[in-house]
Amino acid sequence: MMVRSDPKDKETQRNSRLKATLANSQRFTEDQEEYVRTVLSRLEEGALPRKTAQKTFRSLENLGDELLNPLKVLATLQKNIPERLLLAHYVEQGSAISGKREVILSMYLGGG
Repeated sequence: MMVRSDPKDKETQRNSRLKATLANSQRFTEDQEEYVRTVLSRLEEGALPRKTAQKTFRSLENLGDELLNPLKVLATLQKNIPERLLLAHYVEQGSAISGKREVILSMYLGGG
């Protein structure tokens, strides 16, 4: 009898392995760290297309021993995941707009 593994379990293992590899890196710039955080959150949300995620993980597996090098992992992620897939969705942008607001009152309302 053949036991089939759950694809969600496999994705969870891959995500946690990727997190572990990238979490220990202190060589990243702030932009690179932000990129990694965005990729990881998109992977956890399932926001990346399945084929893109599969292709990316296949490329990561092909790194072999180089998988321990966070810069190689970063380069592989940047090569396989198009930037447009990581951009904030318009629904997410609404929360940024609803932040602190300034109200400018006209002088004539103040009576002086």
